[in-house]
Amino acid sequence: MIMPTHIVAVGGIVENEQGEILFLKTQHGGWVYPGGQVEVGENLIDALVREVKEESGIDIEVGHLIGIYSNTGIYKWYDEVTDVPTKVMFDFVSLLVEC
Repeated sequence: MIMPTHIVAVGGIVENEQGEILFLKTQHGGWVYPGGQVEVGENLIDALVREVKEESGIDIEVGHLIGIYSNTGIYKWYDEVTDVPTKVMFDFVSLLVEC
């Protein structure tokens, strides 16, 4: 697998009207909030809406930015061979629109 040098990513804390938070079970056994890599030419908001829809089938309305985080450490991908690139992540609070 060829990885980029740096990744820009987004994540969303998606909350419904009852205050419940959306978490997704990963193929590697963990639980995460939805998000992923921003594609070339895509803005952060559109990327988050797309990622949540792809991962959960849910439409969201993106609210406010809650944090910017970076991962500048070098570690191996799940294959234990490929280096994972550095990453900057933009996380937002989002509201459920519909399922």
